[in-house]
Amino acid sequence: MNEGPKIEEAKKLLSQVPKKIFVVTGLASLVGILFLARFCWSAHEGKISPGKAFFYGLLILSTLFLNSSTLINRSRSGYIVVGIVSALSLPGILAQSFHLVVQTLHGGWANDSVGLVACLLAAFQLISTATLYLFLLSREVRDYVWTTAKASE
Repeated sequence: MNEGPKIEEAKKLLSQVPKKIFVVTGLASLVGILFLARFCWSAHEGKISPGKAFFYGLLILSTLFLNSSTLINRSRSGYIVVGIVSALSLPGILAQSFHLVVQTLHGGWANDSVGLVACLLAAFQLISTATLYLFLLSREVRDYVWTTAKASE
């Protein structure tokens, strides 16, 4: 079996994909990893069971990674799923980020180092999600996903 032509065809396909699509895949994976980290930190704090935290975190991580990977093949449903799933935590991470600012201004972190870690994870996830949306909504990514392959050639 000769795999050479298949490999060359795949390389040609990947070379035609805009670089921002690969950035979106990486950012969506990062947001998924931060979801997993926040769930595991909640389990460490005793808010949810460790098994449930790990399961939900892995479920969201795999959903984001697999659907963002389908953007290479111009998957419109993958585009929508990445946008929706990454937006699910926006109210919570926004509130925790504001809490981080308020506690920092009032010096409240001296007694609450556990809450500091949770708020830092939320702030990092907020920045990552905002960056993901900047790339996801860029003209290059939108045009690549929402136009057919025949129309772009």
